[in-house]
Amino acid sequence: MLGMTASRDATGLHVTFSFAEPTPAAVFERMQALWMVVDTTEPIDTDVLRKVAPDLISEVQHWQSGGATILRASLKRPLLADAEMGRA
Repeated sequence: MLGMTASRDATGLHVTFSFAEPTPAAVFERMQALWMVVDTTEPIDTDVLRKVAPDLISEVQHWQSGGATILRASLKRPLLADAEMGRA
């Protein structure tokens, strides 16, 4: 299962995926939902989002389409999405 962690601080909610190599991904907010599309079919445990941000996220869904995994987090209020590529 793919490692995903989530944490919060004064600047917001931070979600980190642990990939062994650079992996294409997209993050965006649309219609009061945070969408994350990741170029992997490896299973992702999304429970961490519900646990870390119950005041921000009401529901998390995920499914696979082609070679990608799509995560949709329903937001309780609009938020600004941001993404950055890091290195371990």
